Amino acid sequence: NSLVLGAIVSGFVAVGSPAKQRALRFDNQRISDLSAIQWQVVNYWQQKSKLPPALSDLKDSISGFVLPNDPDTKASYEYFANNSVSFQLCGVFSLPSEDTRGKGSYGGGISYDYAYPRIKSDENWNHPAGRTCFDRTIDPEKYPNNDILF
Repeated sequence: NSLVLGAIVSGFVAVGSPAKQRALRFDNQRISDLSAIQWQVVNYWQQKSKLPPALSDLKDSISGFVLPNDPDTKASYEYFANNSVSFQLCGVFSLPSEDTRGKGSYGGGISYDYAYPRIKSDENWNHPAGRTCFDRTIDPEKYPNNDILF
């Protein structure tokens, strides 16, 4: 029995508890959702030369874009237009992004890639646990308005 218990404990140490795995999956989905929303905001800006007044303005039946909600709470993500090219996207995270360091490819540690979902390691999406807002500014030279092209 102690051998079985030891194997179970070793498994949790190696891959984390099921609750942590679930939290990591949700945080990964949140980053993916916010990234998709970010690119829809940029696309909207390129098409209309202005930021969308609200996230609901990003819905598009032709492209099929539907606004994602938080995978756990089902709450809407937050969006704030600050000026003509600057905006914020906000979400609530279960764990800090640093919590994946040392796990597989996230920190050069022992490879546990089979256990830890792939969280984007881009520093643009680093976050603490809890509500986090990401400041974004569109560079008009990098993402020109489409009306300039025609």
